[in-house]
Amino acid sequence: MLPIIVLIRRRMYLCIEFFGDSLFKFNEMDYIWDAFMKSLTHIYLYPLLFLGLFMTECNRERKPLSWTIDGTAPLINGSLSLKDILPDSILTTNSNNSINLSFESNIYRLNFDSLVKIPDTTVVTDYNIPFSAGITFSPGQTFISQPENISLNINDVELTKITVKNGRVDYKLSSNIPAEIIYEYKISNAIDEAGNPFSEEVTVPAAGSSKSFVTGSFSLDRYSLDLTGTNNNLYNTLSTFVTMKLSDNHNEDLLLNNNDSVKIENTLSNLSVKYAEGYFGNQSITTSEPSKIAQMDNIINGTIDIEQLTVGLNIINGIGADAKFSIQNLTSKSSSASIPLNHQLIGQQNFINRASNQWGTISSTKFTTTFNTSNSNIENWIENLPDSILYAFNFELNPLGNVSGHSDFIDATSPFEINMTVDMPLSFIANNLTLLDTITVTTENIDQILSGKLKLTIDNGFPLAAKVSLKNIENGTELFSQNTITAAAIDNNGLVRESSKSNHTINFTEDEIELLKMNNDFELKITFDSPISSNPIAIYDDYKIGFNVVTNFTYQTLIE
Repeated sequence: MLPIIVLIRRRMYLCIEFFGDSLFKFNEMDYIWDAFMKSLTHIYLYPLLFLGLFMTECNRERKPLSWTIDGTAPLINGSLSLKDILPDSILTTNSNNSINLSFESNIYRLNFDSLVKIPDTTVVTDYNIPFSAGITFSPGQTFISQPENISLNINDVELTKITVKNGRVDYKLSSNIPAEIIYEYKISNAIDEAGNPFSEEVTVPAAGSSKSFVTGSFSLDRYSLDLTGTNNNLYNTLSTFVTMKLSDNHNEDLLLNNNDSVKIENTLSNLSVKYAEGYFGNQSITTSEPSKIAQMDNIINGTIDIEQLTVGLNIINGIGADAKFSIQNLTSKSSSASIPLNHQLIGQQNFINRASNQWGTISSTKFTTTFNTSNSNIENWIENLPDSILYAFNFELNPLGNVSGHSDFIDATSPFEINMTVDMPLSFIANNLTLLDTITVTTENIDQILSGKLKLTIDNGFPLAAKVSLKNIENGTELFSQNTITAAAIDNNGLVRESSKSNHTINFTEDEIELLKMNNDFELKITFDSPISSNPIAIYDDYKIGFNVVTNFTYQTLIE
């Protein structure tokens, strides 16, 4: 056997000398030889195969060599705590490492535009020279100078000032004047963030055999507008000033008469405000719809028996106007049940004072109530694990009328809203409590796997029985089984003293392995159940489900 080995080694070096660095580097030869010597057992079994491989002539064009072997390799290793499944934003850790579920969820927010909505307003004006005999104008001389009030068609609201979030003035100009003219459009008391007044110019070409036309738009974004008119005694009124002059480019005087005109069509378009002042009227709003609780998205099923909790309802008035409100319904909705809240607040009329504005700093007013087990059914309401809240709400603005003398205000950053706060220790009895998340599994050593078995070792560090499912989102391949994993053992203080280990096996065909290679995004689902006759059990920050996946596989090796 030794002469054969020597001959093979010599033949390998001859091949390298023939091809140079295009095949192997000389300093890689010892590595190749060591790997070859470790395969002596296979050489004894298949001497003709290896002799044929190395005794044939070395060719520049050759096909990749491959063979399959059976082996074992780690595939996935890791752990999952509750913070890996639920958002960090809703979990807090106490000083003793126990976990609280704490979050604030917005139930309702008054739509800003429902109080102050400015519709598109179009003003069309024909500007004529008022003398039939005509007047002669020199280049650069103004021939029209006219202030104008534009009334905005806003129902039941009397605005004195607005700050524009987005909006524009769309213009269309037509002229039959046979010379280039300059149109200037100003909005009185319109100031941008830098303190500059609004003023725009447009050049209108000379008319020829037909009228000349110009169209375009001016941006009103972030401008503050006074809406009290030219004499500051009106509401919802934009004061503008239009001038037209003969262009300096015109090289001679021009005679204009009452047959010469310019038609201007201006449209205030898509105007939205971020701040407004005035009197918003006595408006009433009634709304009924579900409100999503995003913090509970990962909990898709089951119920819990809570040991204790605190729930608050905060009504916040950030509007500079008094309001009256009533909550007609607050229903906890989950996939399994709908539970209306029973509390004296439901159906009751309540008054809330206006917010204040001191030198640009808005201070909201608050109406707060707390639900507990003695004044409501809040425990059953929360134990339903709602993913949404169905609410019915009545709201009345300025129930006492215009008591502020047109000093109401509203700011987009300071809304009227209803928020619910929940704070509860994660100490409970779980019944089919199912958590769902989407994760990406990092799979190593899988590219050349053909088929095999997955051997799963799951180490449950939770004092709850669990079922774990890891399913490929794209093709539905199940990576983890749904077999029940026994709860970890606890001591007399309710703390985990020993985790519970279990082993599972899953067979994979070649087709299933190919699907796993194509997509490694998985749906992770964990279902928890408390032991029978258990008292509420606290969950701690260090409780985890550990998992280790080893594969027995058929493996393909390639040499290019």
